Amino acid sequence: MEDFTVIEYEIDLASYQLEAFGIDNLTNIFCTLFVDTEYVMMNDDVVELIPKEAKLLQRHLDRQIIKTIHTIEHKNLRRLVFLDEIIQTIEKELLLYSEKHPFIQVVEISIDTVATTYSNPLLIETLDDFYDEATLDFKEMMNMTSDKEFADFFMDNLSLLDSVEDDFDDDVFDEEDDDDTPGNGDNVLKFPFGGRPF
Repeated sequence: MEDFTVIEYEIDLASYQLEAFGIDNLTNIFCTLFVDTEYVMMNDDVVELIPKEAKLLQRHLDRQIIKTIHTIEHKNLRRLVFLDEIIQTIEKELLLYSEKHPFIQVVEISIDTVATTYSNPLLIETLDDFYDEATLDFKEMMNMTSDKEFADFFMDNLSLLDSVEDDFDDDVFDEEDDDDTPGNGDNVLKFPFGGRPF
């Protein structure tokens, strides 16, 4: 894990025309991946797979997702069960793909970044460790001696955070809400033991 990059790989379900099954065409699946740096590139400030590898992965997942849809489309499944079948296919195929292509490792899979359906605790811990190291390095570089200075810096420089909303919540740094256990966030749905919730 010494020479890797963390990337977000997005699967847009709109292309599969699932509205007839009650699935919103804005539904996306987000996959956090550890990828060997040799296989990534920068594109408009976004880190992503190089085109050749992105095409191979997309083709592989497309084929399996379409096969799953054809298998379950006449079963009259409820919307969330239908979606869960697709996500389980993505999870299984990404894990199989990473066995054959070890330069890609799956960290987490989520629906619209809200409901986590798969997570790898070991890789999430590794990612958290790198985040902590980067935070400490940044504090040292900026001569910060406390978490409050760190929080105040970002509060004063919100433009540096691309993902910050206009209605930024002041208690985002509230230590009472912190929980480093993977999958324990307030807005995270984790299907127990990899099973379906229905």
